[in-house]
Amino acid sequence: MQGSVINHKLSSQTLREFSHALGILIGFKNREEELVCKEHEALQAAELARKAMIEAQKAEQAKSDFLSTMSHELRTPMNGMVGMLHILKMGELSDEQRESVDVALSSSDLLLAIINNVLDTAKLEHGALALESLPVNLNDFVRDAMAALHPLAYEKHLHLDAYIAPDLPQSVLGDPTRLRQILNNFISNAIKFTARGSVKVTLEKVSEMHDGVARDWLLLKVADTGIGLNAEQVEIVFDRFTQADNSISRNFGGTGLGLAICKQLAEIMGGTIGVDSAPGHGSSFWIKIPLMPVCADMQKTA
Repeated sequence: MQGSVINHKLSSQTLREFSHALGILIGFKNREEELVCKEHEALQAAELARKAMIEAQKAEQAKSDFLSTMSHELRTPMNGMVGMLHILKMGELSDEQRESVDVALSSSDLLLAIINNVLDTAKLEHGALALESLPVNLNDFVRDAMAALHPLAYEKHLHLDAYIAPDLPQSVLGDPTRLRQILNNFISNAIKFTARGSVKVTLEKVSEMHDGVARDWLLLKVADTGIGLNAEQVEIVFDRFTQADNSISRNFGGTGLGLAICKQLAEIMGGTIGVDSAPGHGSSFWIKIPLMPVCADMQKTA
């Protein structure tokens, strides 16, 4: 009788232990199925994210291809129109006709500049914009830029001046087209946003430490006495498709591409770009790039 009681107790204990172990196994199994389900959901989400990224890349590529194609297609007839307007201007015209041609030329040049900016943006996005390394005579470079934009300053009775530091070499290595693009953008913006006073171009040599080594830089700066920018506007002025203020595009025009392109060009050149400004106290836009003097032999060859 006592043996039966003991056997019954052992059987009950065994059942309890078995039930407990079975419960643990069922719990592990449920947890495993839950983890497998979550892993499957994560894989599905990752696959959806991958497909979305691919679609976004395709859309971005299609947009850039469209911008590039349209820019080329628009630029060809625009160049023809500008050329014919210049030919027309050289003919015998009355004062009224000549004024009309000047307005058409000015509008055509503005539209062509916008088209070029769109094309440059598409090239920069795909790393398709290559820089040249040619001798650039600094005096000629500044003089040509000022000569092209002097009529705009003259119309607003602004004093347009330049200073080239005497310790700079006569010529430096760089991409003359892209450097001119940056300087023209700085000067034209300064004239646009300055109602009275002056616009001054300055070229200086600055020496700074870079990776523990002293290095010379070319500092190109354009300062104006215009409306100026506040701290918030300074933060976004080099962003694409933005203006420092929504009212600026209404009052002065512009696509918000010019300075963004200048920033990308500065970075490709191994330099930096910035602006020092305060509301009502004008602005000073600058670019600092490595200074690479042209040796005498290259200067004779150029």
